[in-house]
Amino acid sequence: MAWIHDFVERVNQLAKFAASTSLKKETVWLGGMFSPEAFITATRQLVAQSNQWSLEELNMRVEVGVTEDRVDSFKIQARAASEFGDHTGF
Repeated sequence: MAWIHDFVERVNQLAKFAASTSLKKETVWLGGMFSPEAFITATRQLVAQSNQWSLEELNMRVEVGVTEDRVDSFKIQARAASEFGDHTGF
């Protein structure tokens, strides 16, 4: 049953995030999240607060590419740009 495999993959992703000490280098399966919009919003807020910027100063650029470990997946790298420079990650 395909839905069971999908559910197991979602749980595995959540377990990986829970065990991680830093999400900066984690691969994210946005389609496997229960609320991907909330994840993107939270990462933008984290970058803004960490750098003492307002959310209005941030521009989000998404790069999509194939990851080395899975042919059927894509890698997305978020970059935050502000008047102070260009920063990778969140």
